[in-house]
Amino acid sequence: MFSCTKGATALCAHVLASRGKLDLDAPVVELWPEFGQHGKERVTTRMMLDHSSAVPALRAPVKDSGPFEGIYMTARLADEVPFWPPGTRNGYHGFTFGWTVGEMVRRASASRSARSSVKRWPSPLGLDFWIGLPEKIEPRVAPITPHVYKAADAVTPSCAISAPTSQSIASLFFFNVGGWRTKGANARESHAAEIGAANGVTNARGLAGMYAPLANGGGKLVDGRRWRAWAKSRWPRTTTPPCAPHPLRAGLHESMDNRKRSLGAKLFGEDVDSVILGSAAFGHVGAGGSLGFADPAAGLSFGYTMTAWGRAC
Repeated sequence: MFSCTKGATALCAHVLASRGKLDLDAPVVELWPEFGQHGKERVTTRMMLDHSSAVPALRAPVKDSGPFEGIYMTARLADEVPFWPPGTRNGYHGFTFGWTVGEMVRRASASRSARSSVKRWPSPLGLDFWIGLPEKIEPRVAPITPHVYKAADAVTPSCAISAPTSQSIASLFFFNVGGWRTKGANARESHAAEIGAANGVTNARGLAGMYAPLANGGGKLVDGRRWRAWAKSRWPRTTTPPCAPHPLRAGLHESMDNRKRSLGAKLFGEDVDSVILGSAAFGHVGAGGSLGFADPAAGLSFGYTMTAWGRAC
């Protein structure tokens, strides 16, 4: 379900905060001292959740096995020079979110793993939901069918504009991801790794089930007081490519109504970068079309997953 995984990783952080194990506003270095390099000393977990921690990509080439090795990726991020002064702006941490927020979950959790945090969500959630798929489950996974580009649209206008050079943030995010790109989403390595931004495996029922407690006051995951304060919070719209501007709520998306955005209209002639939800709703989208969200006003949670992609960019 690709970036819908970020919703699960963000929820892990909120569950830990609700239980007093993670202070979202404390400096990250209190739990992850190595991260405090090159001006990142004051980064907080909340800044990681709202994509303002300023490490949306890695500049130096990521080795082929890198995305499947958490220690390697967190060390690279700790040593990365921020792309802007942390906290002054935000931009989608499309791949690195899995090891920024994910590492804080790992260090704050007694289970030491975002994967284990998902598995230990209080019963009886009973979700068929995995970040790091066990091998015994592999035969049940339906393969992703990628969109086949014709020669005329192999480089789409949005990619050409958002990734103009090999060292742009958008280009690094899309292409400097080691074996995640070369092996592909259907590889066993891609399923087995713990990539808290991108490689969650579930179905629509599992995705909707993850959000069900948040559509009904927090349930057994997040205490009511903290949930109410969190649900009312607002964050700026992302300002840095590769994604269209969208509002964030502590690691999750709100409604994205970009129909009047002139760039989208010029490129596509339609609102392909909009996801219009209720005013109280929040969740996360994923590449190819997956979507999960909670709407507390309606008492509704929703999940949609697919195996056949449309144009991803």
